[in-house]
Formats: sequence, C-alpha cells, structure tokens
Amino acid sequence: MLVCRNLSVERDGRLLFQPFSIQVAAGQVLTLEGPSGLGKSTLLGALVGPLPGISLSGDVHLHGLTWSSVPVQPGRAQMVFQEPSLFPHLSIGANVALGLEGLSRDAKSRRVTELFRMLGLNYRLDHPASALSRGEAMRVQIARALAPEPEVLLLDEAFSALDPSRRCAVRDLVFQWVEQTGSICIQVTHAGEDRPIGGVHQCLMPVSAAG
Repeated sequence: MLVCRNLSVERDGRLLFQPFSIQVAAGQVLTLEGPSGLGKSTLLGALVGPLPGISLSGDVHLHGLTWSSVPVQPGRAQMVFQEPSLFPHLSIGANVALGLEGLSRDAKSRRVTELFRMLGLNYRLDHPASALSRGEAMRVQIARALAPEPEVLLLDEAFSALDPSRRCAVRDLVFQWVEQTGSICIQVTHAGEDRPIGGVHQCLMPVSAAG
C-alpha cells in the first residue's frame, strides 16, 4: 500500500499545490487530475528520484516504509513520460533490458520478448529504436517501464500518443498488469476514458484556493 499524508511538492521552498492525503492499495490505479501546469508531472518525477530545486513535502510510505528509505532502483519506481524517451543509438531490445540488471542474457531476451508480444510489437529485438513511429516508441517505453516489475508505476499521459484502438488495448493491458502483479500505479491524464473503474481519483488544487 502507498500512503500519502499532506503530500505536495515544493519548488525552491514554495508549494505547487494544496497538500493532500490518500491511500492506494496494491493493484490499484490513482489518477491525478487538476489544471495544467499545477505540478502533477513534477510530482511523478519527484517520486522517481531527486530533481534540482524540487522536494516532496509531507509523508509517503510504501508498504510501511518511508519513501526516502526505499532504495532508488529500477524495481522501486518506473515512469513513462508523455514523449518517447528511448536511447536512439540502442536497439529496442537493449532499451527495454536497461532495467533488468542481474539477469542472464537469455532471461533478459525472454522477458523483453514477452513484453513485446503483450504490447503488439512485432519486431526483432535488434530493431533500431530510431526507426520507430512515435506510437511504437511509446509502447517500447511502456515495455521498458514494466520490465523490472516496479512496485510503483508512474504514467505521465502515457497513452496520449497512441491511436484510439491501440490506446484502449494498451491501457487495458497495463492496468491488468498492475492488478495482477500487485503494483501501484499513479497516472496523470486529461482523458476521462483513461480512468479505470474501481480506481482512485485525486484532484490537485492550487495553493491560492486554500481556505
């Protein structure tokens, strides 16, 4: 379970939005809503790791441990950005395998192949990342985030680059993966159809609206 108490984000000591408290159980999806530019994406980034001038305000506990005490490693949290962030000089297989430290080459290949099959990516693992369309690159980025089976999956408009039919299929697969693995997902989206049934919603409010 992820427990947040009076959580906000500070930029250079200034709160970006009103603090909120929420609990997200294993296998659940939390959807963050609110005006553009309020700091939703910044919150996701701050949960992944330290950002210059940015700090978390409040308490965050993951499975009973304070967030700061959980090691920053691929298995803790993975983030899918709104725009593809692949390494263009690497193959798509090598991009996805980046977070699979400690596995043999064969184990890495099996894991990546499984994810590509799940996400409908019908390419050889040595296919160059630079030759992908934007939508294909986003699916590879999603595969890279899922590969180390993170405890917390962070999605920043992760499905916005996909065409409508592919968007629905990939979104359902990702949320099914979250439920089956007992991961915790936090997503930022402006599309109502991306909010899963049974999920948790939190609307972030500007600090000026307090009181």
